[in-house]
Amino acid sequence: WSSDVCSSDLSRKYDSLTSIFTPEGRLLQVENAIKNIGNAGLCIGIVTKEGIILTCEKESISKLYERGKHSEKIYTIDRNIAVGVGGLAADANLLIDYCRDYSQNYFFKYKALTPVENVVKYISDIMQTKTQFGSTRPYGAGFLFGGWDKNYGFQLYNTEPSGIYNAWRAHAIGKNDQSAQSSLKQYYENDMSLNDGLKLAVKVLKKSLDKNKMNPDNVEIFVLEKKEEGVSQRFVKSDEIQKFIEVVDKEDAEEKEKEKKKKKDF
Repeated sequence: WSSDVCSSDLSRKYDSLTSIFTPEGRLLQVENAIKNIGNAGLCIGIVTKEGIILTCEKESISKLYERGKHSEKIYTIDRNIAVGVGGLAADANLLIDYCRDYSQNYFFKYKALTPVENVVKYISDIMQTKTQFGSTRPYGAGFLFGGWDKNYGFQLYNTEPSGIYNAWRAHAIGKNDQSAQSSLKQYYENDMSLNDGLKLAVKVLKKSLDKNKMNPDNVEIFVLEKKEEGVSQRFVKSDEIQKFIEVVDKEDAEEKEKEKKKKKDF
């Protein structure tokens, strides 16, 4: 027996069930489910003082495919909560239905909008139960929840198949998420206006996606705002996205010129 064969047999042994720990204390099936989210299209969430922004990369599909009336990556949970999806669409659809049921039951019982963290914690608990039994697999989907409630205002959370959830001011999941996170750390500012947040979303997408993918037809931008009459939700139209792309392109060109001038001065 070679060492390679022995190591592969060991990994197969510990990877067979979700409830078996490796000697290092890892659950391989759960880690694989988390990695699956990293293979999905990029999804970014940004909190501003005027609202929440969710933006996602659309899946590349044949031109013959007729797109539906609804988004492929961003869904409404309730009037005050929306979610961006990364990972398996089938798993995500089931979990989104659970969230909607919970939110509607809360409203029916208390006659009030559901607190955002209540929904996040509820769905995280459901996801975590799938890691406790060897007869099931973890859900292969991750979420970015954006919402508003009277307790904490605008909030952004991410969830993982392990059952962990975290609160953020800005966050990214999916393919090239590390690059997007780096850009968000560099450019994000507290108390940003909604307009500045939209410009930042486009800027981060432009830096994180392939150049040929950055156009209004290949991305979706969703805005959740709090107004006097209540919470409103909308998708940003293609022509508005194009305007932000042009503004970002102009700013990038100006930055490059400044860098060239600095190099010449030296």
